[in-house]
Amino acid sequence: MKEWLAKNSFFENILYAKKIDSTNEWAKRYFFSNKSCNVNTLFLADKQTAGKGRFSRAWLCAANKQINMSILIYPKIINSNYLQLMCLCAALAVYYTIESLTNLQCEVKWPNDILINNRKVCGILCETLFYNNNLKAIIVGIGINVYNNRFNEAISKKATSIFLESKKIISKNALIICLLENFNFYYKKFNLAQFDDIINEYRSICTTLNKKIQFKRANKIINAVAIDITPLGELVVKTSSGEIIILNHEEIFYNSIYNKEV
Repeated sequence: MKEWLAKNSFFENILYAKKIDSTNEWAKRYFFSNKSCNVNTLFLADKQTAGKGRFSRAWLCAANKQINMSILIYPKIINSNYLQLMCLCAALAVYYTIESLTNLQCEVKWPNDILINNRKVCGILCETLFYNNNLKAIIVGIGINVYNNRFNEAISKKATSIFLESKKIISKNALIICLLENFNFYYKKFNLAQFDDIINEYRSICTTLNKKIQFKRANKIINAVAIDITPLGELVVKTSSGEIIILNHEEIFYNSIYNKEV
């Protein structure tokens, strides 16, 4: 895989660790110690001891059973308004990677959870990096459950893996290579400001649309229907009272598993 990455990837720098606290934290440390670098860098680890997802939730990691990666990029269009779009690019890349290599049917739960049979197989966490008060880079963290054959009781009803769903051993290297090819494809679209193309493609695979959902606002649970995705990747919902609301960072719930978490 190393040879393939060197020849085919847009990454000029590829770093690997057997064990790390978090690939996103590793990428942050690298950025702040190499502020003038401006080189797209890929961080890969066999195991994370302190992986995290959205809302600072722990992302549990078993050694050598998952893909743990972070992508440090310096987009040509660097604006915090477009961070959500980068998350959608990552979701598209993961979705097509899993479907093409496993034939499993995935769902994309807005904004970037990848589900199989209503259970989460992949989490994506995008973070911005500032230097001298200027947005300088973006980290795209991607965690995919690949070989896991069981999960602890706390998450067993809401987590799954490619192995559990397919009953097949799919090469992690093949998944990583395909994922990076797909990510590069959408990253190029992002840098060319082809935002409408990204949004339209995302709309076509986002299973949240037209679903009844719930979200929390001001400590109240609000019932709504997801009706659209904005040009910036936000979710447009219509509440049970008829109000149109745009969600940006809120967490949404739309089945019995997630409703129990509200």
